[in-house]
Amino acid sequence: DKNGGKKEICCGTFLNPGSFNAALLAAGTTLSAMKYILDGYGELVYALVRPPGHHAQPTQADGYCFFNNAGLAVQLALDSGCKKVLVLDIDVHYGNGTAEGFYRSDKVLTVSLHMNHGSWGPSHPQNGTVDELGEGEGFGYNLNVPLPNGSGDKGYGYAMREVVIPAVEKFEPDMMVLVIGQDSS
Repeated sequence: DKNGGKKEICCGTFLNPGSFNAALLAAGTTLSAMKYILDGYGELVYALVRPPGHHAQPTQADGYCFFNNAGLAVQLALDSGCKKVLVLDIDVHYGNGTAEGFYRSDKVLTVSLHMNHGSWGPSHPQNGTVDELGEGEGFGYNLNVPLPNGSGDKGYGYAMREVVIPAVEKFEPDMMVLVIGQDSS
């Protein structure tokens, strides 16, 4: 606001005087990391950034996220010649923005392991169910694995072995982008 405080611009997304620059730095860092790989300088990089990005929609900020950093990196990979990109999102909350960005694409497999929303009360976002599979050419390329409240190593391990790994092996991605939330550990 005009007094230097914070202002909510949409659902759970607040803006203060430093937010926009922080969001630009996070997006730029993520794009630089992807470019590092695409230019052949390495095979593995980390972009440890805040604010997060997986809730940001293609056309609006959402859920503490201003830009969808993973989505930007995926699009850069596709534009640079990658044919298929996997996004594996592990967080308490569904990565709705990343899924929405590629919901109609068969070039990106989005996989989200998150809590079963509503299992312990209201939580944002209220989607991410197993029947949200994508649309059009993207049907079957959005995989949601909502885990019961309290799932630990055994639950995650089972989901990875029985659901995620077989889907990834079938998809055969050229590139993988991991989105690891801080509230799922």
